[in-house]
Amino acid sequence: KQNPVKRQLSPQLIGRIVALSKALQPYRFLEGDSITARMSSPERGQLLLSLVASKLHPDTYEKIFLLADFSYSTLEKVSLDGAFLRNINLSYVQFSYVSLSGADLTNAN
Repeated sequence: KQNPVKRQLSPQLIGRIVALSKALQPYRFLEGDSITARMSSPERGQLLLSLVASKLHPDTYEKIFLLADFSYSTLEKVSLDGAFLRNINLSYVQFSYVSLSGADLTNAN
């Protein structure tokens, strides 16, 4: 509320987001009648989508993505077109029908 134009988050809130991303551990789950072969974290994917939808300042995204862990996320049927995703860790992410047109993936893993 104090900076509605810049949309920057406090260091404390950034720290909570980073901690949450690490707490949302990947796991195997039941799909149909069998356990998935790959570990994933749909919750990390939801956290990422929520952050992107928040239209935060690029500096805030950069601080979050440098420290947060979005590896093993599950992203399905979403658009991340034009999203600022510099320095994000997307290793082992399960993408299914995801559009990244124009996304800034500089130094992303």
